[in-house]
Amino acid sequence: MRSRLALLLFAVVVAFLQSAHALTIDQYIFQVTGQNDSGKASDLVSRGAMLRSGEGSLPFKTNLYVNADYSDDKRLTAAPSFQGSNTVFRRYETGLSQRFRFGLDASLGYLQQHTKLAGVNTAIVRFSDYFDQQFQLKLTQSLWRNWLGGEFKAQETASVEGARALSYAEQFKLRLLAAEARTAYWTLLQARSNVVVQKEAVERALKIRGTNKTKS
Repeated sequence: MRSRLALLLFAVVVAFLQSAHALTIDQYIFQVTGQNDSGKASDLVSRGAMLRSGEGSLPFKTNLYVNADYSDDKRLTAAPSFQGSNTVFRRYETGLSQRFRFGLDASLGYLQQHTKLAGVNTAIVRFSDYFDQQFQLKLTQSLWRNWLGGEFKAQETASVEGARALSYAEQFKLRLLAAEARTAYWTLLQARSNVVVQKEAVERALKIRGTNKTKS
């Protein structure tokens, strides 16, 4: 794979150096890293990985949640006068939740429930259509495995550093590709210069030989 890439670099350099408008070293490196599929892939992966490094802190952002439940139960019951013939239940919940780096999970929400029993004997069941509303505050603190948020911090660090490591690895590939392109450029440029020098030397030798033949 590397040998084929080197041959490709040499071929491209030769084409550029032989053209009427040869590229400079900076232009050539830009062409190689910007138009090569491998170079473009490494650049995209590197930038994407660096953006993903921010995902490690997402679990610690404030979250707005909304939950809703609905059921309509029409199953036969053993005691319709007490249990009814149809039970409709609605539940709505909304609130904010927050995870803290020291291991605390907290949520504050509002809950509303509506229950309606159809077919019951109102003399037995006093409340057949009622609402239940309440505010809920939930606090959960780990006292063993995630003491002081050790697990949360480790997960965040692993996510951030893993993404950064991938980004740096792809950046290294780009720099390696640019270094190989630079080497190929100067090697071919030097070879072309040597060819020109040797050609001029041969031409001078032929002229000297021709002059000597004329004198003799």
